[in-house]
Amino acid sequence: MIPVAEQVKAIAKTKEQLISGLEQMAEKADILEQLIQQKKYQDYVTAMNDLRSVVDALDKIASDDIWPLPKYREMLFLY
Repeated sequence: MIPVAEQVKAIAKTKEQLISGLEQMAEKADILEQLIQQKKYQDYVTAMNDLRSVVDALDKIASDDIWPLPKYREMLFLY
C-alpha cells in the first residue's frame, strides 16, 4: 500500500498536469475558432467581390433613363 503522503503528492502532480493539458487544449480551441472565423470572413469577402463584379457590369449596361437609382460611380463622384 502506498503511503498517504505519497498519494497526495502523486494526486497534486497529476492535477497540475491535468490543468496544464486543459489550458493547452483551450488555447488550441481558441486558435481553431479564430481560423474558422478567418475562413468565413475570407469566403464572405470573396462573395462580395464576385457580386461587385456583377453590379459593376449592370452599372455599365443599364442606361440612366431606365435605372432611376444613382449608379455606384455617381454615388462616389457626384454626390
